[in-house]
Amino acid sequence: MCATHPRARALALCTRCDSPLCLRCHDSDDDGLAVCPDCLDGARAPQEGQGAQGASMGLPPVPLEDVRSAQGFFARLLETFRLLALTPVEFFTRLIPSRALLRPLVFGYLCAAFGLLMAIVWQITFDLPGQEPIREMAREQGIPIAIVEVAQVISVPFYAVFYLGLNTLVLHLAVRLVGGKAPLRKTFQIFAYSTGALLLNLIPFVGVFLSVFVQISAQFAGLRIIHDLSVGRAMLACIIPMGLVLLGIGR
Repeated sequence: MCATHPRARALALCTRCDSPLCLRCHDSDDDGLAVCPDCLDGARAPQEGQGAQGASMGLPPVPLEDVRSAQGFFARLLETFRLLALTPVEFFTRLIPSRALLRPLVFGYLCAAFGLLMAIVWQITFDLPGQEPIREMAREQGIPIAIVEVAQVISVPFYAVFYLGLNTLVLHLAVRLVGGKAPLRKTFQIFAYSTGALLLNLIPFVGVFLSVFVQISAQFAGLRIIHDLSVGRAMLACIIPMGLVLLGIGR
């Protein structure tokens, strides 16, 4: 059983102290070896540069990655979103880059899937401009509009995977173009957590605009802290993906 969570089944042993680790406690060091949170805390602060500011300042980890928290998963997820949306600089100061990407992956996927689903629901419900071309195509093909709308909803889980993967690669390309040299996994952490902004799509009409603002603000803070980019380079790295989106819309 896990040393920290007695009711959880142990999946591995810490390679440094031999403590049993459950899924919540399992983390990895820079060599990809399983380590417990205590051993990771003792080793990563001097190795991760600016990303370890939170540890050196005595700040707790971001809620979703705090394996010692007594809160449930969804409570920690919502607290993570609140911290990201209101204080992105503090959020990424408290986030220490790691090779363990399960938590940002789960967070990013759930937020992306929920946010994209709500965007589609509001688009269908209020017949927003983006829905008309889809309905026109359905009429031309002789497909019932209801079937098309159901297909839009069903496609969300797959589109969320595509959204996370493609946008991470585009952001990482932008980082490389402005001179950033940090690995792809750090860019993935930044983008996956910034995807929490899509929860604001729950708010009809204005939610999509709020989510864009919060997501870009979070990415900017993450690039400054995790990638250690200057203000100008971080701004440019955020602008490049937006330019590609606008170029695609223009075509």
